[in-house]
Amino acid sequence: MLAIACSLILLVVAVPAAAFDVAPLELDAVLPGEIFCTDEEAADIRERAATQAWATQVRDRILREADAIVAEDLDIPLQAGGLAGKYRCPRDDAYLKPSADGGHVCRVCATRYEGRHLDRAYVARQHEFWLNGMETLGWAYTLSGDTRYSARARAILMTYAEWGLSDMAARKKAGNPGTRTRFLPQSLDEARMLCRIAVGYDRVYRAEAFSDTDHQTIADGLLRPVASRMLAADHALSNWQSWHNAAIACAGLVLRDAEVINTALHGPVGFLHQMRAGILESGMWHEPAPLYHFFALRAHIYLLEGMVRCGVDLYRIPVVAGLFNAPTRWPYPDGTLPTLNDSDRVPLANYRELYEVGYRRCRRTHYQQILTPRNSMWALVWGERALPANFEPEEYVLRSSNDTSEGLAILRDLDRGIAAYLDYGSAMTSHVHLARLGIVLFAQGDARFIDPGRISYVNPLFKQWYIHSLAHNAPIIDRRSQHPSAGSLLNYVHTDDYTLIRARASLGFPGVN
Repeated sequence: MLAIACSLILLVVAVPAAAFDVAPLELDAVLPGEIFCTDEEAADIRERAATQAWATQVRDRILREADAIVAEDLDIPLQAGGLAGKYRCPRDDAYLKPSADGGHVCRVCATRYEGRHLDRAYVARQHEFWLNGMETLGWAYTLSGDTRYSARARAILMTYAEWGLSDMAARKKAGNPGTRTRFLPQSLDEARMLCRIAVGYDRVYRAEAFSDTDHQTIADGLLRPVASRMLAADHALSNWQSWHNAAIACAGLVLRDAEVINTALHGPVGFLHQMRAGILESGMWHEPAPLYHFFALRAHIYLLEGMVRCGVDLYRIPVVAGLFNAPTRWPYPDGTLPTLNDSDRVPLANYRELYEVGYRRCRRTHYQQILTPRNSMWALVWGERALPANFEPEEYVLRSSNDTSEGLAILRDLDRGIAAYLDYGSAMTSHVHLARLGIVLFAQGDARFIDPGRISYVNPLFKQWYIHSLAHNAPIIDRRSQHPSAGSLLNYVHTDDYTLIRARASLGFPGVN
């Protein structure tokens, strides 16, 4: 039986300081070209791709994607882009595509749009195609040794680097030498690209296509200028800073710049600060939305994988393992994640490639249930060589649970496939909706009391509807949305016969509790 009575305290992990002692950085232990994959690992990846069917399929997909990048005319727009997220149709939230007449057309409803903001958003999409594609080209070169991939990677990097040097010279001449984003208006998006650039560049670094002069140009015109934008920012405990830290560390590793790397690790808003202050007791990221937990975790993995080959194994920090473990209590009975706060309803298995890394590094056996089928790039390049021959995943049953650090109770009836979620958690922080004491219910095979989740943030409906109390199954008073407020637990009882949760929140209404 499930009983819910509606009548954050945010807890930061109390981890001994010794848990965050980090070994000194040994830059001499690794050279560019082996930062994200050693030569021994590369040989193993190629052997795996030649002998294991799943790995062969992943390799072939990577090579096809790299072939498509090589086949494209190198038409890189030498101008700053706008917000790529605005390149969407306001009717159905689908991405647009350029039309032959210079406008932009919805891929779903075929409505045509035009405007400078869409032109600039399309430029941003082009930058994303070329720079995010660097990671694909790098791994394709690792897998095949085909010099077409390293040559195209060099052409992309040099185009952007030479543009960067020219832009810096022009701004210096104009008396405005300050740092700024190079390609996109948001440093978050540039940070995400810089991680992929660094991985791809590292994988082709020793290719014959590159000269010493090329490496210096790429460092001065691309890596350092973009990283400097992240170094100048302070986004504290936000997921933006997670990506900034990852980008700074990845660039610093390729540049062999210990000062830059140590800023990413030990700086006032560096990775270790985020691990100390930004992780809830459960192991969840402090922005309590499943999507943003994994968004931040993906950034951390870029940093973690780069550092581990320099002799700095940050996976041993207990809260790092918790980042992988905590979300495994969240899924609906059908394996999808609830749309709590700014999230989308997607299967936990959508994050399989992250758990490939988590399983290899943290050895939690119940992650094995998430890993099949193995079908991602990270499974091949950063995952375990092979799952155990006697593959029997540790039994992991989703049971009723309550976590006060998250302010989320999940009450489950296993026999009937029912799950009720009571969100009594944090006050309004990033990506949290006005829905304290909100209830989400899964029953008879689907979500019944539904949290709306999110829509594109540039869509007006996001602020007009999605974040408000009325869009949720949550209390409202006098037709008004709740005010940002934290709830507190009164009682949680779990027995063989029933599970009960009682929580309280003022919801910001004077005289109401």
